[in-house]
Amino acid sequence: MPYRIILLSFVCALSACGWVDSTGRQATEDGGSLVNTTNRPNLVDGGSIAVVEQSSLTVALTGIEGNTRGWQWRPTNSGDVSQCSSVEGFFSDFAKQTLIEACTNPENCSAQINESQSNGVTEFQLQLPKLKASAAIHFELSAMSADGAPLQLQQTLCAVAINEAPLANTDFYRALSYRSRYVDSEDFNSILNNDVDDIDERNETLRILPDPIQSPQYAQYFELYSDGSFVYEFDDNIAVPPNGEIVDQFSYAVSDGLHASTATVNIAIVDDNRSPRRIDRIPNFDLELDQSREVYFYLDLNEYFEDPDADTLRFYANESSLFDSFNLALSESGILQGLATPSDLGEHRLTVIATDGLARAADTFEVSFDFSNDSNNTNPVASDIANRIVQNNFRYDVSEFFYDADGDQLLFSSSGLPALVTISSEGVISGQSVEQNRGVWFIEVTARDGRGGSVSDGFRLSIN
Repeated sequence: MPYRIILLSFVCALSACGWVDSTGRQATEDGGSLVNTTNRPNLVDGGSIAVVEQSSLTVALTGIEGNTRGWQWRPTNSGDVSQCSSVEGFFSDFAKQTLIEACTNPENCSAQINESQSNGVTEFQLQLPKLKASAAIHFELSAMSADGAPLQLQQTLCAVAINEAPLANTDFYRALSYRSRYVDSEDFNSILNNDVDDIDERNETLRILPDPIQSPQYAQYFELYSDGSFVYEFDDNIAVPPNGEIVDQFSYAVSDGLHASTATVNIAIVDDNRSPRRIDRIPNFDLELDQSREVYFYLDLNEYFEDPDADTLRFYANESSLFDSFNLALSESGILQGLATPSDLGEHRLTVIATDGLARAADTFEVSFDFSNDSNNTNPVASDIANRIVQNNFRYDVSEFFYDADGDQLLFSSSGLPALVTISSEGVISGQSVEQNRGVWFIEVTARDGRGGSVSDGFRLSIN
């Protein structure tokens, strides 16, 4: 029996039946497959739909089989970028053919497609994760009609990545009145250290535009460089008040090649400065996690440092695995806090620097997260995970090889996964075959029961 063709039409889920880009401009008839408010089109089999990252769009089935339920959306590797070239905000030169290639975070890289019915019509709510590039994502949709006829259609989602301007933050430094102040681009508190940008393949490395927006007022010599370093020399014809300071400042622009943002640098000029000091060692922390809930962690680092001049201290940290999950963060005011989850499991070494803008003090400590132990707990067990050969987009649920006699919910992690392959906390390994991950990989999977019990087993994953 031949496949029946189902038409798609849009149901408004965003403002005025169209998507709105970062400039606030609404899509119009010139936007390729984008919907307009005056003539809502139907999309035939093989058409395309524009969906902006992290926004929601609802699509409805129309026609004779518009009330069919139980549709399966299967992504393929055959996205056609040319189908999306006329979509506003879709940059074909950087576009990908699959979602996994375009995702900002490979561990949070799935299209949320929820099916429902409204007034007898089947609808799909579509939502995409954060993207680093636009993508033409091709899906094969299939279902069975009420009389058992196979239904199938082809659909491309034109996933639009929004590029954000860099976020430039205010910087604070101190300088001696009789000595040049040089801040190197590699310094822990360089100008660019606290400037951030979104992850987007169109972005260039952040750089400072060489001409300051506003030059310092009290400098007899000043030079600003594109890598974020600068030289400041105070005008020695100006007297600094006894036991006081003079605050100078300049403003700069930081660019990612597409957008630029501005911020201010404040420099306090003093005749003398005493270094901050550590007054007590920061202890190591061993904290118990609860698999069923987040655990709040708070540490005020100001308790361990002081400045003899009573200058304001600002805190910085080295790159540490403690921040990999983005659950915990250190503020410049010295507060280390966040909600620890099972993704923070393990030992994390952290070096903290306290600075008054000229001199500094530092200390290193460890934060360890582990599940609490239960003396009545029975460890989970694992049977031998079967080796698996995969290709294209693949999914392998390894949770079926693990068992917990207490009925505890198991949390899964792994080591040895190649690029663009992830494991969910439920034990599902998924990914896409691409050139950089093809081959044979030994994967070790660990299951934890949240009560101190764990078990591991390994298998070979062959990606063709």
